[in-house]
Amino acid sequence: MEETRKEVHDQPHRCKLNRRYIFIKRIADIVISLIGLVLLFPLLAATAAAVKLYDGGNVLYSQIRLTQDGKQFRIYKFRSMKMDSEKDGVARLATKCDDRITPIGKIIRDRHIDELPQLFNILRGDMSMVGPRPERPEIMELYMRELPEFEQRLQVKAGLTGYAQIYGTYYSTPREKLQMDMIYFEKASISEDFRLLLATVRILLFGEKTDISSNKFHFVVKSRYGSLENMRSEGIRVKYKST
Repeated sequence: MEETRKEVHDQPHRCKLNRRYIFIKRIADIVISLIGLVLLFPLLAATAAAVKLYDGGNVLYSQIRLTQDGKQFRIYKFRSMKMDSEKDGVARLATKCDDRITPIGKIIRDRHIDELPQLFNILRGDMSMVGPRPERPEIMELYMRELPEFEQRLQVKAGLTGYAQIYGTYYSTPREKLQMDMIYFEKASISEDFRLLLATVRILLFGEKTDISSNKFHFVVKSRYGSLENMRSEGIRVKYKST
């Protein structure tokens, strides 16, 4: 009997989004990405020129990433690292003092400008404006060895921005990323998507970055779970609400 209860308890919770929300979200993705490409064209052009002029290397960098249901796609970013940063073919996560990051790369990573070419991925339908950050298959496999529940992030389409991108950093742990994405799964709605988009615009314009240790993130967590420790102790088995 105890084994049966444990098996049921360990079953993954499903994130269910209604069709109306999914349809409106897709239309919004197309409209916003098109408007973004037009309005941000000067910034895109200036960034491309800066990356090219610094070392003469490639302007764009592409990787295979995972989106909804584990589907693979090729993501595009402005190159922020040296050309030979992975010359041995081994996938490595960036660190805080990573010497592979160029001076131009540091600036565009801090403001997340390096992510803007993904507006084309959104137009193609590989990604959404808001959702969990897409991971590389190799990194995903590495995370899941210690945190099998990390795969639950693949229940929805990957996003350009979201809770983990706004409240986390490039160096947030897998569990922190999953916890932040769980909050989005609970609150997913058109109004919440636009709120996160506005927060992203503030980061681009003013560099207002909020990480997991900030008071703002603690406030979000406290409103849902009482405290950050309660959230951690509850782990990833928080039931997702339907929207």
